[in-house]
Amino acid sequence: MIRFSTNLGVASAGLLLIGCAGRAPDMVPIVQVNDPVLTCDQIVAEAKINNDRITELAREEGWKVT
Repeated sequence: MIRFSTNLGVASAGLLLIGCAGRAPDMVPIVQVNDPVLTCDQIVAEAKINNDRITELAREEGWKVT
């Protein structure tokens, strides 16, 4: 029984580490230098670009997206 618990613990730890593998995060500041001078149209365009990128990455990972 102890051997099963040990194997289960090792397998769980391995799965957790595998789950962290992948592409390194591309951290972007929440507030950009030019934010105060953007027009509404520019903000909407930037949001669309971000949403398109999120969809692209989700498909790359095999997630269901609409």
